[in-house]
Amino acid sequence: MAATVNFIRRLILVFIIALPVLVVTKANAESPILDRVLDRGVVKVAMTGDQPPFNVVSRSGMFIGYDVDLAQALANAMNVELEIIKVPFPELISAVQAGRADMIISGMSITSQRSKQVSFVEPYMVSGKSLLATSERMAQLEQDGGFNRLGIKVAALKSSTSKTLVQLNIPKAEIVGVNNYEEAIKLIRERKVDALFADMAICKLAVLRNPNDDFVTLQRPLSMEPIGVALPHGDLHFFNLVRNFMVSYERVGLMTKLRSKWFDNGEWLAQLP
Repeated sequence: MAATVNFIRRLILVFIIALPVLVVTKANAESPILDRVLDRGVVKVAMTGDQPPFNVVSRSGMFIGYDVDLAQALANAMNVELEIIKVPFPELISAVQAGRADMIISGMSITSQRSKQVSFVEPYMVSGKSLLATSERMAQLEQDGGFNRLGIKVAALKSSTSKTLVQLNIPKAEIVGVNNYEEAIKLIRERKVDALFADMAICKLAVLRNPNDDFVTLQRPLSMEPIGVALPHGDLHFFNLVRNFMVSYERVGLMTKLRSKWFDNGEWLAQLP
């Protein structure tokens, strides 16, 4: 945990040196959400806690991941504490709509349907979809004509873009909705589904974490999807504050450092349960 805190401090130091100091006060807020955040001294961020390397609960019970570091950096810039609200993926949007959380930072793809419900800040990264299966099953399916056939079962996270893409691209396959990725991996092991359709980062991580299962994933993503921070509709001041922070964060290279830490370096895997 100390290493993570020090890492965030280094990132914020670079941010402060490279940019004018971001000062947020009640007097200049003029924003109902920002007023609420400043009054309580806490920003509440919703995430699932089961989307490594975006976010996950470590063996010590702490939230870690790309999204966690990003949320902590934002809280530091606003001079408030960070409170992570653990919410299942299908309930993330309703959590911010109901005011349980101030924003979503949870590897959420920006889509037109979701944009009707929440306001997305411009992407903080681009992801892509892939398939995870055992090497034996993947080879069989490729030999027998692929996944778009009756009798094929593909797991996908409920209320996710993965589920939508399965419906569009392999409509003959049966979709098995799951609440989290561990549930999907268990179903693959038990041969109750043929594959998992998910973000390529999730599929690659599953291969690394489960060497005895002989999992494989595709070499190239099947799609490209922007990932963004989601905010409640109707608060332009709060939206602009978060957007300005995210744009500045990218410009000074701090996003690159986070991507390197969580997607290119596997040291954090030792913290997983």
